Amino acid sequence: MIQSEASLQEQLVLLLRLKGYFVYMIHQNVSKNITRGDQIHAGGYGYFVNLKKQGWTKGMPDLHVIGKNIDIYIECKSKKGKISPAQQEVMDTLVHFGREVRVVNDISQIQDLLDMDL
Repeated sequence: MIQSEASLQEQLVLLLRLKGYFVYMIHQNVSKNITRGDQIHAGGYGYFVNLKKQGWTKGMPDLHVIGKNIDIYIECKSKKGKISPAQQEVMDTLVHFGREVRVVNDISQIQDLLDMDL
């Protein structure tokens, strides 16, 4: 059975927080319905426009992890998940500005963080 992105993300957050990192989710899922103009989610398209004015950016990685010597962004993907063009553009921009970005589909891909002492 393939682990879902949501399940992977929950595991990563729990483990990283237990390790002592500050971890927060960059909530971007509001775009799923409202970018098509549907009136289903959070007030519809007008709400989406206001979020963009307030700094919402499509394609941001799921998590931002900060520690004494760590400042990275993590995009969680299932084994079958694919990076969208918007996600790739944002990740490339973050890397251009000197930020570390990882696409993770397994806990082992953050083992170095779990092994690190804060």
